[in-house]
Amino acid sequence: MKLLRNTLNRKRFKWQGVLYLKYIVKQILEPDYGCEERPENYVAMDKVLLRNESGQEIEMEVADDELYQKRINEGDWVYFDLNNNIFKEE
Repeated sequence: MKLLRNTLNRKRFKWQGVLYLKYIVKQILEPDYGCEERPENYVAMDKVLLRNESGQEIEMEVADDELYQKRINEGDWVYFDLNNNIFKEE
């Protein structure tokens, strides 16, 4: 996962003694490859536009497969641990 645009003062909350950053998924932009072939071991990365509760926005790159496996969709609340791992708020 790659941080594309960062903001200061991200909304934080604690769960089980660990500090997390919480955002709503505003938009997921999947790459459009047209008719180009991708390398065999290529990992498709989506740009994910996120907004925190204060209204600040960031963009992150997240593996497309990870979003599907974690069932993360537009409108979901997600959080990142301190290692920038993404999780869906249940």
